Amino acid sequence: MYNYFLKFVIWFSSATIIALLMVSIIDDPRIMIIGDKDLLVEKHLDLINKLEMCESEMNPSAFNKFDTDGKEKFGCMQFDTDTAREFLMRYGQLGLNWDDADLKNWLYDCPFSRRLAAKMIDDGFVGRWGCYYKIK
Repeated sequence: MYNYFLKFVIWFSSATIIALLMVSIIDDPRIMIIGDKDLLVEKHLDLINKLEMCESEMNPSAFNKFDTDGKEKFGCMQFDTDTAREFLMRYGQLGLNWDDADLKNWLYDCPFSRRLAAKMIDDGFVGRWGCYYKIK
């Protein structure tokens, strides 16, 4: 699912003004991960809440400079950029022009992180959170 928006580009030449109408796709993973994935959040809500409490104490601004694996972790689900990138690519949802700063911004978006976590849990990747072994 993609949202489309129209972008007008106006080019001025010495004699004419040319307006080009361009259609662009918005790189917004929340658009695609919504839908039936929200049902996955509901399906795994108890586990997601427990993981979120263990990982970040449910703090959307949580930042861990050096987690047990030595990587920085971001947001309520404490994703690192490598793991998020791996699974967003696996699910075909990585924005084409995303750099690490863009990805980190998304990881601080708890509904987005919870949806990604729900999909990972549903696909059997709950062991990617170290807290899972503390709460199971």
